[in-house]
Order: sequence, then C-alpha cells, then structure tokens
Amino acid sequence: MAAMNTVNPTKQNVRIGQHARWEMSRRGISEADVREAALKPGQVVQSSHGPKIYQALVPGTAGGSQMVLRLAVEEAPAELTVVTVRRSSKVSKYWQPPAGPTQMEEQE
Repeated sequence: MAAMNTVNPTKQNVRIGQHARWEMSRRGISEADVREAALKPGQVVQSSHGPKIYQALVPGTAGGSQMVLRLAVEEAPAELTVVTVRRSSKVSKYWQPPAGPTQMEEQE
C-alpha cells in the first residue's frame, strides 16, 4: 500500500456514516477531528479493497504521545463518506514515510 498525498479539494461535503458515528462515540473521537482529517489528511493510503484510508496525526488522549487517526473513506465526485474511524498509538505501523529516491537514483 503506497501513500498518496493527493486529495481533490473540490470535495467539500463530508458525510459521516452511522457506523463511523458509533465508532466516534465509542472511541471518544470528535466530529471536528474527523472532518479535519477528511478534508486535510496527512496521508491517503489505497487499501487493497474497499475505501481509501485517510490518515492524520493527532495529539494523544490525556496529553499522551502522538496518535494516528484513520478514516475509511468512500470518494464520490462531490462528497466524501466516512465509513469508519479508528485512532491508534501505533504511528510507526500505519504512518508511511514519504517516498524518497531509490538507491539506484541516488547513485546516478
């Protein structure tokens, strides 16, 4: 799964699905954080099947270390639909470093 950083800025309407709202309530994730991550993700990862994964780095709960907020998002021409939401402290597992030059490119 390669990280992509392109998001269509014309998709201003963000719809939060019922399951996503349930997860937000259960996990204590604010609607403002979800909307911010949907409109300005730090990374967009293409999943092997289904919706794209929008990711944003957010402060940890109770002043803890940084966490990654992950949204499963279905894209339509005029709308983003958030299907589910998750927050994880495993930043190194989910956050993908920016793609740099390959060793072959560096040697040239």
